Amino acid sequence: MASMVMAHAFLASADLGWFSAGLVTEAPDGSLQLVSAPGRFLAWILAFIIVCPICGWCWRRKLGIPFTPALFVTSFVVPLLIVPGMLRERIQLSPGGLTIRTGFWFAMTVHEFPLSELESVKDLTEKNGDIFWHFRYRSGELLTLNLPELLEANRGRFLAYFKQRGVRVLTE
Repeated sequence: MASMVMAHAFLASADLGWFSAGLVTEAPDGSLQLVSAPGRFLAWILAFIIVCPICGWCWRRKLGIPFTPALFVTSFVVPLLIVPGMLRERIQLSPGGLTIRTGFWFAMTVHEFPLSELESVKDLTEKNGDIFWHFRYRSGELLTLNLPELLEANRGRFLAYFKQRGVRVLTE
């Protein structure tokens, strides 16, 4: 965000590797913003550069039929859908709330979770590996968020933000 003065930036730890690496920036007011790190773009583009020619070569030589043509065509999803979506993907956490913009570049999904009256955040990992945050408010309302890959790999900094502001963070 252009109006945001960055106090410092660092490459956040990426539990899922370069495919989910993020860059976290912190404003003087303590707000956090998470965007894809340059290495994440590089990893996805390299995957395309490697997979596409190999599939094309195999397809021309009739190797791996019927899978190779499908993999060749599917490999174009990376530069056409995934990389442009990552460019627009953004997660912001400020005193006002948590805002997550994720999805395909032509159909972004926006999730907003207010922080006012937030009592606790429960960090829960399901047996299948999906990670959820359960937001419990003083009113008794419970909101659930299935963490997107980018936030999942960089969630420690965001959980620390909640703790610093007096929100109880529960883990399982």
